[in-house]
Amino acid sequence: MNIAPPTESQIESTVAAAEKTARRRIGHQRNLGRAGIGVGVLVALGLGGSGVATAFFPRYIDLEGVVKAQYAEQFVECIRDAGWDAQILDETDAAPILAGWGADPADHRVVTNHLRQETQGVSGRAITTCQEEIAADVGEGIMAEW
Repeated sequence: MNIAPPTESQIESTVAAAEKTARRRIGHQRNLGRAGIGVGVLVALGLGGSGVATAFFPRYIDLEGVVKAQYAEQFVECIRDAGWDAQILDETDAAPILAGWGADPADHRVVTNHLRQETQGVSGRAITTCQEEIAADVGEGIMAEW
């Protein structure tokens, strides 16, 4: 599945949430008069070596793929039958993704999957299997071609 890069609004919302959390922690540090409390909390949570940034990312990810319109419903159905969440984004939500990929909204749809991070490998293989099976049945690739 082609995975679209995050949109500017997704990046901004993630950064804003991280900034809010960081400001809250800094405020608590000042109020308590303990300069090292933030570092202590991070170490206690086991995040020391992996960096502060990873603390702000959700445990779920959204994978988005640009699919030829005539195969989108079949693709979503196959993914759901395999036990994973999938849906076709509405035109408004899909527009910036399609524009980012240079895909024509008349001929393409955006299929999104909301997955737990730790299941990404297994779910990704199931999604790829659906893609390959449908492509074999119809005799052409179902994903947008660049």
